[in-house]
Amino acid sequence: MIALAANIALLSIASAAGIRTAHGDLFLLFTEIFHRIAPSRSFMDGWKIIAPPVSKAAFHITTGLVMAVFYALVLAPKLPGRPFFKGVAYGTAA
Repeated sequence: MIALAANIALLSIASAAGIRTAHGDLFLLFTEIFHRIAPSRSFMDGWKIIAPPVSKAAFHITTGLVMAVFYALVLAPKLPGRPFFKGVAYGTAA
């Protein structure tokens, strides 16, 4: 939650400073893929107001979990140094 709040704050500062950020492009890509794969989207008709914020939150949580698992299983064992500094390096790169 702290990292997500920091990320949102940094993106807001960047946007206010005129720095172009993705503005949800990855989320839009996955949404487009989902809509092409899903056989029917009619089940979402009643969720038009609730679905976008819920799906964005679920997307961010899922993306964060995938990034954490990728770090823990793939990168952390290969990176040199102490765990704290490996985490800082990965977080900075992300």
